[in-house]
Amino acid sequence: MFTGGGTVVARYDYDPFGRSTTVLGTTPTDFNFTGLYRHSKSNLDLATYRAYDPDLGRWLSRDPMAERGGINLYRYVNNEPIVFVDHDGKNLVAAAIVVGVVAIVAWETYQLLHPAKKAGDAYGDYVGKCNDILRDPDNAEQHAQEAMDATRQLDDHLRQLATEAGTHAATGPLQEAIDIPHKP
Repeated sequence: MFTGGGTVVARYDYDPFGRSTTVLGTTPTDFNFTGLYRHSKSNLDLATYRAYDPDLGRWLSRDPMAERGGINLYRYVNNEPIVFVDHDGKNLVAAAIVVGVVAIVAWETYQLLHPAKKAGDAYGDYVGKCNDILRDPDNAEQHAQEAMDATRQLDDHLRQLATEAGTHAATGPLQEAIDIPHKP
């Protein structure tokens, strides 16, 4: 868990069934394990359809899918928490799909932030070249040319950023991943 400034205030480790161990800090968290809401007074993780007890490693109420979800109506993700996750207490999803979606989101974010970082770096170069003109007036002409080159690079990066932002906002693997239907 981080503050708004990026300082780590708490860190938790989990066993495969969600039992947490505080590694750092004392700040309680509202969300636990696979994103389930943490009710600290009862030590339960709450999903949309039922409550989960990480100490027992099972749901506390029957599966809303009844026997269609298997004969054990209280088991958590078919007793295979490394392979499956269940965010709502009703539908288990292969963990690989969740990891894949997270990877796609990370890639999409990188695709947007990388051109933004390059544009920021180019702007910094431009400002530096302008300062060089003031610091070294004897070579002002050379520094002015370097500043113009930096301006062109900045312009290129801003154009690329605008193109990437438009492309990723409209389509891409993230939208395809969101549209994947999951089966109960």
